[in-house]
Amino acid sequence: MQLVNSDGVTWVAMTGPSPGFVPGPTLTVTPLANCQAIIIANTSVFTDTTTYNQDVGIYVVGGAFPTTANVPEQWQESASVGTFAPTALAVTKRLAFVGGTAYTITLRWKSNSHSPQLNSNLFAGAGDGTTYPTRSRTTFIVELIY
Repeated sequence: MQLVNSDGVTWVAMTGPSPGFVPGPTLTVTPLANCQAIIIANTSVFTDTTTYNQDVGIYVVGGAFPTTANVPEQWQESASVGTFAPTALAVTKRLAFVGGTAYTITLRWKSNSHSPQLNSNLFAGAGDGTTYPTRSRTTFIVELIY
């Protein structure tokens, strides 16, 4: 998966298809009763431009969410070690969900900064799906705790 020329401010939905990633990763859950939702996302991210890191966030719509429009409930910035160097990134968030309310959960991403002189590309889910078919798959899990 690739994000071209991120402005460093706008969170963009991570969409596929891409090797190791389900097209348009979206989970919709409707808990039967009030509960705690544990949301976990894990991927490998990298860039083709030095000085750029990647931010990945968990975005929720439903009930009282989003807390702030177009901003993930939780996000994590990668600690890039250079260009084309995949870095494992995990983000976790615990939220209170109301029973009978539908919640749609997606992953969003952006670069950590923007320079008009550079056209940075961000990548997620390292591996080409053929040579390394099980390498660096993106994981997206929601667990409801009643």
